[in-house]
Amino acid sequence: MDRFILFTKHFKELQIPALIDASHTIGVQGIDMAVRPEYPVHAGNVRTALPAAARDLRKANLTLPLVSTPVEFVDPDSKFADDLYSACHDAGIENVKIGYFEFNDKPYYEQLANARKQIDKFAKLGSRFGVRTLLHTHSGKHLGLNVSGMMDLTRDLNPFEVGIYVDPGHLAINGEPLDMGIRMPGDKLSMVGLKDFKRRSAPPYIADWVPMGEGVVDWKLVANTLKSVKYRGWMSIFCEWNASDTKDAIRLAKQDTDYFRKISGG
Repeated sequence: MDRFILFTKHFKELQIPALIDASHTIGVQGIDMAVRPEYPVHAGNVRTALPAAARDLRKANLTLPLVSTPVEFVDPDSKFADDLYSACHDAGIENVKIGYFEFNDKPYYEQLANARKQIDKFAKLGSRFGVRTLLHTHSGKHLGLNVSGMMDLTRDLNPFEVGIYVDPGHLAINGEPLDMGIRMPGDKLSMVGLKDFKRRSAPPYIADWVPMGEGVVDWKLVANTLKSVKYRGWMSIFCEWNASDTKDAIRLAKQDTDYFRKISGG
């Protein structure tokens, strides 16, 4: 299961050559590229900058299997959606993680139906360009905050067009059993996020992100369950903790990568 990519969310200041150096230092095989405002690749330059970044990464023996979009990106009819999926096709990028469908005061099944309409459009868009849309299990007031919810959002969809991005850290916050969350998606299990948390000891018991192994996530259970379902996909190192600077973030990302590599038996 030695297939790690670095999520660039917390490395906004690094241009592609510096990301390449950081990736080699950390020991990952590729990048989970944040395509967001004020990042090296963004909506304004994605058609050219994303394929160029992918070429530079390949020259450095790194891969770019995933792009992570802004958290509010759920519009498949937008110019950004068309530009992004087209750029992913040109760059040979297989997966796009879209944003989150916020829960509101409308009836649940009405919200679910509206979200499904958008997801169906993303599936069709991805089919045009050979790119799979990923839905990430993120705690909070979102449809699909856990895998049980994702099974509603992705019911009957083609796993080559829409996949489930399982995040054990967020599942632990929500209380969904980790082995259950990993097994339920079946052939839709398309990506795994790696990050850990612990709760504060006083109300409101907020979750603080910490280096892996220092929080509540049972990583041995995660590793064993991924092996049992024969998962062969990528695992994204999230780097959600509060590093003092970029050098410290690189150190902690390497620590997380090495931790899961060791606990999973490489």
